[in-house]
Amino acid sequence: MKVVILCGGQGPRIRDVNEVLPKPMLPIGGKPVVWHIMKGYAASGLTDFVLCLGYKGWVIKEFFLNYRPMTTDVTVTLGRHDAVEFHGRHDEEDWRVTLAETACAGPSVAAVAAWPQVVLEAGQATELYLVTRRPDPAATAAPRPSLLGGH
Repeated sequence: MKVVILCGGQGPRIRDVNEVLPKPMLPIGGKPVVWHIMKGYAASGLTDFVLCLGYKGWVIKEFFLNYRPMTTDVTVTLGRHDAVEFHGRHDEEDWRVTLAETACAGPSVAAVAAWPQVVLEAGQATELYLVTRRPDPAATAAPRPSLLGGH
């Protein structure tokens, strides 16, 4: 089963940070938040990911394209026969990450629903889960009368 993660938001509430990084790339303990989300799915055996990119998607692409050299020791041979040799392993070696440009200006269920047709093989089963935020009850609650007699 593929895990589809929406990574296209601008994150206007974190404006001071997202001038440089898109919201999914905000670091927590030295790794981007999207990596931690993926790690949680991988702990349940789900390691085939589709990241739907949007705002500054190239930053997410760079992270995953450079993931192996940035997480292992490397020997680089310079000269006529350039070569790169990686030393050691990391826990994410069984992950498959598809980086898909969605070209969506905002959250679009229709755009996400179309991705299984593009990414999945013919006849492969699909499940689509949409996670939404519950409204804040404090924001919609009627003001309570004051016990002290004021308003």
